[in-house]
Amino acid sequence: MNIVFVPSNSSHLGKSRLLLNKLRQNGCSILLVCVDGITDDLHSTMDQIKNSGFDYKILPAEGYPKNRHWFVKSVMMRKFVNIWTQFVKQLKTDVVIFQEDYDPATFTLLRIAKGLGVTTVLIPDGLLVHENNSRQMSCFEWLKCVIARRIQVALKSGGRIGTAGADLILAMNKSGKDVLIKGSPINSRIEVVGSPEYDDIARQYSNSKNVSQDLLQKKFHLAQNRPVVFLAHQAVNESQLKDLIRRTILATRKCNALLLLKLHPRSNDDPEKWRAWALEEGISTQELVIAKNEVSSLDIVKECSVCMTFFSTVCLEAMIFDKPVILIQFLNLSYKLQYGQLYGAAIEVESPDELEDAIISAVSTEQLRLNLAKNARVLLQDELLGMDGKSVDRMVTLIADLVIQHKQKLKN
Repeated sequence: MNIVFVPSNSSHLGKSRLLLNKLRQNGCSILLVCVDGITDDLHSTMDQIKNSGFDYKILPAEGYPKNRHWFVKSVMMRKFVNIWTQFVKQLKTDVVIFQEDYDPATFTLLRIAKGLGVTTVLIPDGLLVHENNSRQMSCFEWLKCVIARRIQVALKSGGRIGTAGADLILAMNKSGKDVLIKGSPINSRIEVVGSPEYDDIARQYSNSKNVSQDLLQKKFHLAQNRPVVFLAHQAVNESQLKDLIRRTILATRKCNALLLLKLHPRSNDDPEKWRAWALEEGISTQELVIAKNEVSSLDIVKECSVCMTFFSTVCLEAMIFDKPVILIQFLNLSYKLQYGQLYGAAIEVESPDELEDAIISAVSTEQLRLNLAKNARVLLQDELLGMDGKSVDRMVTLIADLVIQHKQKLKN
């Protein structure tokens, strides 16, 4: 079986590595197609594609200037639509797997593959939240999105996930399926399969019990047994992040904890710039550690005391490892996770004034930590099918069966 896999962006490839490895073990041929550069610029995370061990193709090819004008991107999109059509035909592709389908690039490429009689599968790689997928678009946004899709040009991302008409959508959980159904009319078959990524993290958790963890201590020369508050960086503006760091440091000083900020791998933020800013603010390297690619988020989760984030899936990793999660809700971002309201599995901070108490309590109050961990187990059972270790097998079986059915239908 010939498979083309289109990650939502190069930094998200790792979320499907277990699935791709399993498909290859089953004799499938895998080609990665990276489309970062069509609606965005190529990023340093392209190394994840190049070092993946899979054959890959980049659309557009490397060497194109960054920060291209939208008109140039539009012309490029038309050109690469033709390239995409040609190699889907030449490879005799059986199935194309996408991680998203709502921006003009992936929407168009999925529709083309479908029109060529190729089986199409969508595996959303992040947390699906109803407020985000049902966000009301302005008339101008809607018109721009429709025109971009109609004439096959690439502007900014727009639209709702699940609307391109993939033959099969594999949702991580029941709530994700509900979001897909409620967000917009979908004609696709939707199956809940769990997550191979989190199945694997759960295995790591089981294997890590009674094993000493000191990677962070060695990597960043941290004081032994000092609590670490992990802040997982996402798409917030610079002034918001600076204010959040200042407020967090006030709290960590009171409970003798250290703040570890991990910048997002796709961000253009320079860690040295942030280190210099911290020193100007009177924040020492013993109070704030800034990382980017030196360690993974999971490495930090395993050893931190508390995890803080906005809407990152890293919060689920923290829950698997029984770490208290603080969800920052007061920055008016695109959507919010409601794991505190729905399950009591996280501390939702709705106001900047609540942040200090939330951090100190999460670090210092043992009963709170135990209650959050207990409630998180219920959440993980619902959201990740109990991490039963069978997610990747479910996905492979569904994809293989669908390809067989699709070929039989085309013959008839």
